[in-house]
Amino acid sequence: MDLKQELHIRELRVSGHGIRKIGRELGISASTVSRVLSKPPDREQILDLTSRMEMLESKVALLQEALYITYDAIGRVAPPYQSKMVDLFKRWPDDYFKRLHVAGKL
Repeated sequence: MDLKQELHIRELRVSGHGIRKIGRELGISASTVSRVLSKPPDREQILDLTSRMEMLESKVALLQEALYITYDAIGRVAPPYQSKMVDLFKRWPDDYFKRLHVAGKL
Protein backbone atom coordinates (compact mmCIF):
# COMPACT_ATOMS: atom_id res chain seq x y z
CA MET A 1 0.00 0.00 0.00
CA ASP A 2 1.44 3.36 -0.97
CA LEU A 3 1.38 6.59 1.00
CA LYS A 4 -1.35 8.10 -1.17
CA GLN A 5 -3.71 5.20 -0.39
CA GLU A 6 -2.90 5.44 3.30
CA LEU A 7 -3.64 9.14 3.25
CA HIS A 8 -6.96 8.49 1.52
CA ILE A 9 -7.89 5.97 4.22
CA ARG A 10 -7.05 8.50 6.94
CA GLU A 11 -9.04 11.24 5.20
CA LEU A 12 -12.09 9.00 4.91
CA ARG A 13 -11.82 8.05 8.58
CA VAL A 14 -11.51 11.69 9.68
CA SER A 15 -14.59 12.54 7.61
CA GLY A 16 -16.57 9.99 9.63
CA HIS A 17 -16.50 6.83 7.51
CA GLY A 18 -16.45 3.51 9.33
CA ILE A 19 -13.67 0.99 8.87
CA ARG A 20 -15.84 -1.50 6.95
CA LYS A 21 -17.25 1.23 4.71
CA ILE A 22 -13.73 2.47 3.89
CA GLY A 23 -12.70 -1.07 3.03
CA ARG A 24 -15.69 -1.54 0.73
CA GLU A 25 -15.12 1.81 -1.00
CA LEU A 26 -11.44 1.09 -1.63
CA GLY A 27 -11.76 -2.63 -2.31
CA ILE A 28 -9.59 -3.70 0.62
CA SER A 29 -10.30 -5.64 3.78
CA ALA A 30 -11.41 -3.99 7.01
CA SER A 31 -8.32 -5.46 8.71
CA THR A 32 -6.07 -3.65 6.21
CA VAL A 33 -7.91 -0.40 6.96
CA SER A 34 -7.47 -1.01 10.72
CA ARG A 35 -3.78 -1.78 10.29
CA VAL A 36 -3.21 1.44 8.34
CA LEU A 37 -5.11 3.51 10.90
CA SER A 38 -3.31 1.93 13.85
CA LYS A 39 0.21 2.73 12.63
CA PRO A 40 1.47 6.26 13.15
CA PRO A 41 2.11 8.35 10.04
CA ASP A 42 5.74 8.40 8.90
CA ARG A 43 6.93 11.87 9.93
CA GLU A 44 9.85 11.86 7.48
CA GLN A 45 7.55 11.04 4.55
CA ILE A 46 5.11 13.74 5.64
CA LEU A 47 7.88 16.35 5.80
CA ASP A 48 9.17 15.24 2.38
CA LEU A 49 5.69 15.45 0.87
CA THR A 50 5.10 18.85 2.45
CA SER A 51 8.35 20.12 0.95
CA ARG A 52 7.39 18.75 -2.47
CA MET A 53 3.94 20.35 -2.24
CA GLU A 54 5.47 23.73 -1.42
CA MET A 55 7.80 23.42 -4.42
CA LEU A 56 4.92 22.45 -6.70
CA GLU A 57 2.82 25.37 -5.44
CA SER A 58 5.71 27.71 -6.21
CA LYS A 59 6.11 26.26 -9.69
CA VAL A 60 2.37 26.53 -10.36
CA ALA A 61 2.36 30.17 -9.26
CA LEU A 62 5.23 30.93 -11.64
CA LEU A 63 3.55 28.99 -14.43
CA GLN A 64 0.34 30.94 -13.89
CA GLU A 65 2.30 34.18 -14.10
CA ALA A 66 3.99 33.03 -17.32
CA LEU A 67 0.66 32.01 -18.80
CA TYR A 68 -0.85 35.36 -17.83
CA ILE A 69 1.93 37.11 -19.75
CA THR A 70 1.38 34.76 -22.68
CA TYR A 71 -2.37 35.30 -22.57
CA ASP A 72 -1.80 39.04 -22.59
CA ALA A 73 0.32 38.64 -25.76
CA ILE A 74 -2.19 36.45 -27.63
CA GLY A 75 -3.43 39.36 -29.73
CA ARG A 76 0.02 39.72 -31.25
CA VAL A 77 0.36 36.01 -32.10
CA ALA A 78 -0.50 34.42 -35.43
CA PRO A 79 -4.00 32.85 -35.62
CA PRO A 80 -3.05 29.12 -35.43
CA TYR A 81 -1.09 29.69 -32.23
CA GLN A 82 -3.70 32.05 -30.87
CA SER A 83 -6.41 29.38 -30.99
CA LYS A 84 -4.08 26.83 -29.40
CA MET A 85 -3.35 29.21 -26.52
CA VAL A 86 -7.03 30.03 -26.03
CA ASP A 87 -7.75 26.28 -25.90
CA LEU A 88 -5.03 25.86 -23.27
CA PHE A 89 -6.57 28.56 -21.09
CA LYS A 90 -10.00 26.94 -21.41
CA ARG A 91 -8.55 23.66 -20.12
CA TRP A 92 -6.83 25.24 -17.11
CA PRO A 93 -7.88 23.11 -14.11
CA ASP A 94 -9.09 25.91 -11.88
CA ASP A 95 -10.81 29.22 -12.54
CA TYR A 96 -7.61 31.31 -12.41
CA PHE A 97 -7.98 32.76 -15.91
CA LYS A 98 -11.75 33.17 -15.62
CA ARG A 99 -11.23 35.24 -12.47
CA LEU A 100 -8.65 37.42 -14.24
CA HIS A 101 -11.04 37.91 -17.15
CA VAL A 102 -13.92 38.87 -14.87
CA ALA A 103 -11.65 41.22 -12.92
CA GLY A 104 -10.80 42.96 -16.19
CA LYS A 105 -7.14 42.00 -16.08
CA LEU A 106 -7.41 39.99 -19.31
